[in-house]
Amino acid sequence: MYNYILGIRNTGCGFRDFVVEPGFDYPFQWACGSYHCVYGDIRVAWARDGRERSIDLTVPVSTHALIRLKDC
Repeated sequence: MYNYILGIRNTGCGFRDFVVEPGFDYPFQWACGSYHCVYGDIRVAWARDGRERSIDLTVPVSTHALIRLKDC
């Protein structure tokens, strides 16, 4: 679930670097969850309403996140 619907993908050793690309194209109005890595919890919550999108992201200390958002 965290890979596809939340869109959390590891790009570095132990999730020190990661990408978040929320699954807005899935048939859900919202999703939330977390992934526990060695640096702490990566938390993602997203919602959509028509063409409007929102995302709330928690990034652990000493990590780097790249957020990718697809066009509506």
